[in-house]
Amino acid sequence: MAKRKYLGIHQPSSGNPETFAEHTLVVDELLGYGVFGRVLKVYDKTAGLVYAVKQVHSAASNESPEQQGRSHEVSVLRRLRSRAGDDETTNVVRYVDSFVEVDQMRYIVMEYAGINLEQMLNKLQRKRHNGALFSPHIKTILHQLLRGVDFIHSRGVTHRDLKPQNIMCSTHGTNFSIKIGDFGNSRFYYNGQNLDSFPHNQLSSPIACTLWYRAPELCFGSPFVNPKSDVFSVGLIFAQMLLGNVPLFRSASLEDHLIRTIVFFGIPSLECLHDMNLSFPDSQGDMFAENLHYNLERTFGVLGTSVYGNGAAWVHFFTPHMLGYHSKDCNNAAELLEKMLRYSPSQRCTATEALRGHFF
Repeated sequence: MAKRKYLGIHQPSSGNPETFAEHTLVVDELLGYGVFGRVLKVYDKTAGLVYAVKQVHSAASNESPEQQGRSHEVSVLRRLRSRAGDDETTNVVRYVDSFVEVDQMRYIVMEYAGINLEQMLNKLQRKRHNGALFSPHIKTILHQLLRGVDFIHSRGVTHRDLKPQNIMCSTHGTNFSIKIGDFGNSRFYYNGQNLDSFPHNQLSSPIACTLWYRAPELCFGSPFVNPKSDVFSVGLIFAQMLLGNVPLFRSASLEDHLIRTIVFFGIPSLECLHDMNLSFPDSQGDMFAENLHYNLERTFGVLGTSVYGNGAAWVHFFTPHMLGYHSKDCNNAAELLEKMLRYSPSQRCTATEALRGHFF
C-alpha cells in the first residue's frame, strides 16, 4: 500500500470512520498506552486489512530522546524487514510503513499480530485446573520466542525490552504464532563481532528493559549493548511460564530488584562483575568492580552465595512446579534455564545455543 494513504490517521472523536484519499479507516480499539503515546488497532475497510498503528509525538528538530528513539525504531524495523524479505517465519512483527503527519504525530504502521503474551498466558492458565501451564505450550512459545531473538541478533539488533507485553500471540486452531514487537529501546550492534565486547560508540541509554525482566548487567549499570541481556530476559519469561505465569521477581524498584536478584542467585563473583562491563570506557573499571563486589559482600555476605546453596542450586526452586512434566522434560528445562540465567554474560548461552538445547 502506498505510504500517503495512511496520512491523517487519528482516533475519530465521534467513533465514525474517516475517509482518506482512497481508503476508509476505522480505529477498532485502543491496544495500549505507553510513555511514547498509544497503539491502535486500525481496520482498513477498503483493503480489508487490519494493522497495529503506533502513534507518537514528533516535534522534528525539537524531538526529545524518547521521540528520537521512535525514529530509531523505524530504522530497526526497516532493517529487519529488508533482511527478512518475504519470510513470515521470523517471529518478528512485520513493519509496513511510517511517516510524520502535519499534526506532528509520527505513525508506525505494523501488522496486527494478535494479543500479547501476557494476555495469552492468562487465557491458557484459566484452562488448567491447577493453574499450571501445559508443557507443550511452554515449549512452543519459548521456541518461537528464541527464534525471533536469534533472528534479530543475526541482523545486528538487540531488543533490550523483552517482556510478555511486547510479545504478540495469535492462534490458528491449536497452533501458536509468536512475534516480537516494540523495538523502541532496541540498538544496533556490529554483526559478527564477539557478543561480549563492543566498541565505545555502542553504549546504551541509561534506561533499558522493564525492571521485572532486566538482566543483572543492566541493573548494575553496564552502559554497553549486549545481546546476551535479551537472553536473560527470555530466561525470566521462561521461568515465569514454569511458575504458572508468576513473574520470578515482582520488584517495586531498582533497589528492590537488585536485592531479590542477589537473594535468589547469590552474590556475583568479582569475575562476573568484570565480565558485565560495568564501567564507562574512560573510568577505572577494575576498581569500580572491586568496590562494588566489596560492598555487596558487606551487605549480603550473611547470605553466603544464595538462599538455595552454592552454584546453580537455585534451579531446584522450579522442580516442584514441574511435577506434571516427564522427568526428562523437567531435567532439560532446568538445564536450559540455568544456561540462560547465568550472571556472567560470557557464560550465558546465546539464543542460537538455547535453540539447540535438549528441551526442544
